Formats: sequence, structure tokens, C-alpha cells
Amino acid sequence: MLKTGEEAFGRAPGRSIVLKLSLAKARYRRGMLIHASPDRFYSASRLGALSFKARLGLLFGIVAPVLSGLIFPTYVAVLPSLAMNRAMLLELQFVACELLVIGWAFRAGMDRNRLWRSLALDVRLAVLVLLAAMFASAALISKYPADALLQSLTQLVHLYFAAAVFHLSTAERDVSEDVLIRPLAAGLAVLAIYTAWRFGFPPDPSAVPGGKIEWSFALPGFISVRYLGTWTGAIAAALAVHLLYRERRGGIGAYHCYFVLAMAMTIWSGTRAGLLGIGAAVVLFLFFRGLPRWRAIALTVLLTGVALALALIFQFDDPAFKLFSRGGGGDVVGAGFTSGRWELWVATVERWRDSPLLGWGTGALFYEVYLGWTHTQPHNAILQFLFSWGLVGAAACSWLFARALPAAHAVAMMNRSTWPLLGMVYALLAMSMVDGALYYPRFVIMIVGGLALILARGTTQEDETSPARDQAFSPPAPPAPSARVR
Repeated sequence: MLKTGEEAFGRAPGRSIVLKLSLAKARYRRGMLIHASPDRFYSASRLGALSFKARLGLLFGIVAPVLSGLIFPTYVAVLPSLAMNRAMLLELQFVACELLVIGWAFRAGMDRNRLWRSLALDVRLAVLVLLAAMFASAALISKYPADALLQSLTQLVHLYFAAAVFHLSTAERDVSEDVLIRPLAAGLAVLAIYTAWRFGFPPDPSAVPGGKIEWSFALPGFISVRYLGTWTGAIAAALAVHLLYRERRGGIGAYHCYFVLAMAMTIWSGTRAGLLGIGAAVVLFLFFRGLPRWRAIALTVLLTGVALALALIFQFDDPAFKLFSRGGGGDVVGAGFTSGRWELWVATVERWRDSPLLGWGTGALFYEVYLGWTHTQPHNAILQFLFSWGLVGAAACSWLFARALPAAHAVAMMNRSTWPLLGMVYALLAMSMVDGALYYPRFVIMIVGGLALILARGTTQEDETSPARDQAFSPPAPPAPSARVR
């Protein structure tokens, strides 16, 4: 176009300058509004001008977490209003955001029937078996079928959300996943400021229900300090992978600052599961991609040390914020090290044996297992699937994971921009073995949304008219129930 334009206008200096300025302006606008590079998308004049991935990051990285903190500003474990408490436990504000994305996808032309037909036969069968087990256990076995059906319907929302993300992502070509990671990380700064304000200026204990502030539940928008650490740990894992394996060399930038903040908040929260997830993601990438540059390793280790120092400086004097509980003699207490998980796992298995095929219904652990405190999930994804949907549903769900993860991994290995997303997914899956990362909507969204984005990246590399396109990749893995955990 530049050559043709110059030929049309001749070599007149004035016209050449005008043409070059016009082309430069067009390129800038295309980069800001369509490609939405990490340093530019915040400057867009209208939200509607941003790419889908940038808007998705803003929605779930900043808008939804901030709304959660404003809607549920609690200093206690249980809200006085039963309805508000239930909405907080089910994280309905995140489900509402999912519905918003689903509606957006349908308006953009998403064809549900075509998406369904595009899935491989074994994947469709697994989805049908999972849904059948899920709703059969809710309707026929659960002690509270209305509650189990409600939580099962939430799973459908997650599945539709994954399909919506996949559809909307395939419509965007050459849009880096950085525009999604950056607002997720930037949201931590907003969350940190809000949390500091909540802890720095608490209300008088007499104004709090029960007359006592429960600091481990005072995190804005999170039911527990542990799930703040799960959130920050997942983002820290994505940033760690980005810093270790990024292509461009340069000085300290925004991503380095975000990584320090994410790591510091994870350590500050005392969330061992979060640190486990970060470590698992890094180890997996070391295995599959080899050692990164030594400079990147040294810088990441140095930044981790800075984060540790910040976490120690701002350490909150409450046992719930410690990485380990200690007994009077200074030794780590066994119950503190496992946080009672082993006892919960044993009790979960014993109760599951009474209904092994279909389980007890989505979210049934809350009223089926009691060990001095109510738990709505067993801190282990495999036991969670078995208890909720039995052997039938757990087998179907496991099959979907077995199909989706290798496909997403294969696509990601060919697309460096998706590596942080894959690191985040791997971190959350590792956390789900000891915590509720495959239980709450905000984390399920990160997992299925991340898988959908990666798989969509694979399809955009192919000719859309190719008849083999629809069968190329497996769908995102199905989510797990959403409720509350201790």
C-alpha cells in the first residue's frame, strides 16, 4: 500500500509526508485497539475498542475482584444475612460475569450446535455422562436437591463460559495473551491497596457481629486468607513463567514489579498451596522447556527474595497468616502442617463408600461430613469429583481433563505468548490437589478460561475452511463445583 500510494501521489514531499503520517496513525490505532499491546490498551478511549482478551482480563482481573470486595466487606466468617452469605459462598458475582461473557459470545454469532458437533465423539460422550451423573446425584441422592441442582447448573455456566471464550478468542488473530495477563496482575495492586486500607482502618470490634474481628476472614471479597493466596499464587506462577522464558531482554519493568507483589502477597497470606502451585508450574516448564537464561533465573530468584523480605516486613500478627503453625516447643505441629486435611480425606472416603457410583450431589460435603467444622469440598479435586458425582461422573470428568490438557499443552508449546496462561493453569491444578482451586468459580474461570484461550490459539493457526479444523483439539476441561471450603 505504501508503494502504491507513493506511485499515485508521486514524490511530492508534502504528499509523501501526509501519506506517511496517515499510515503511522493507522498502525498506531491498530496496535492500540486491535492488537492491544500491554503498554497501550489502558490508554484506549473506549472499553469497546479493546480486544476481547484485554476486556476479559479487565473483567476478571480488576472489575470482578473489586466488586467482590465492595459487595462482601466482611470481618467475620459468616455474614448476618443468610442470602448474602450464600451468594458469597457460591461466588455468584463471578458467575454473573461469566453470563455476561456468554451473552457477548451469542451476540457475536456463537453457534452452540456447531460447537457441539465439532467436538470429538468421545468428548461428547464424556460430557453427557458427566452431566447425567451430576444431575442424577443432585435429584435422586442429595439430601438437599434444590441446592445441589443450583450448584450443578453453575457447572453448565462454566462450560458455556469456556465455549464462549473459545469462540470469541478464535475471532482475534495475532492478539497476544499479554493483554490478558497484564490486567490480572494489575488487579493485585488494587487489591493490595484495598486490603491495606481494610486492615489499617478496621471498625470497632463492638460493631462487628459477635464482637470480634476474625482477621483470616477480613480479606475483601475472599472467604478466607488462604484463597487470597491461591489467587495471587496463580498469578505469580504466570508471571514467573513469563519472566523466566520471555524472549526480549531488558531492564526492570512492570512485570517484575507485579511478580514481586504477587509473590509477596502469597507469602504474606501464609498459603502453602499457593507456593506449591508456583513451584509446580516452574518445575513443569523446566522439564518441558529446559533451563532458561541464567540472567533470567538470577533475576527471578532476586525478585523472590525481595518479595520474601516485603512479606516479612508487613507480616500480620495472626496465626492464620503463618506458613506453619508451631507448638510450644517450637516444633511444627502435624495438624498445622496438614491443616487437618488427612482427617478430612479419610472422613470423605468413608462417607463416599456409602454412595460410590453417583456420589452425594454437587456441594454435598458441606452437610455430609462434619469434623468440628463444615467443609464444602475435601481439599482434593479427585475426592471432590468422587464425592459429588461418584465413580461415573469422576471418570467422565477425568477423561475430559486427559483430553484437554495434552491438547492445550501441545498448542502452548508452539505459542510462547500462551506460556504464562499454561503456567497459571498448571499452578491451579497443582493447588487443587490440596485445596479448593477446582471448586470456587473464580479459580474455575481461570482454569477453563485459560484452557479455552490456549486451544483457540491453536485453531487460529489453521485454515478455518479446513474440514479437519473442528476435530483438531479437545475442549477445555469441565469445572468442579462452586461453594465454600475451609
